[in-house]
Amino acid sequence: MKHFRGYYRDGMTFGMDIETNTAAYRAIKKNTAPRLVTTRYGTRRTVRACPFQYVAGVMKEAGWLVAEHQSFRSFSIDDDGEIFIEYPDGVHL
Repeated sequence: MKHFRGYYRDGMTFGMDIETNTAAYRAIKKNTAPRLVTTRYGTRRTVRACPFQYVAGVMKEAGWLVAEHQSFRSFSIDDDGEIFIEYPDGVHL
């Protein structure tokens, strides 16, 4: 079991425990990769990102927070570094 912490765009956080022996957890690890993104200021930078559907899968019942509202900016699992969430309209830095 690991601790998942999601970060909202306004700075609030959301925490929960997640199971590590599930297909959803393996999918999130497999689909997290470096992405070149443009910030709102026009600079380009490389960040680790994961598509939102995999993040929603690991969150189980709370997955609607990511899938429907698209209000999370990033997450971390056991403070392993920040991973940004990739939505259909891009990564929100």
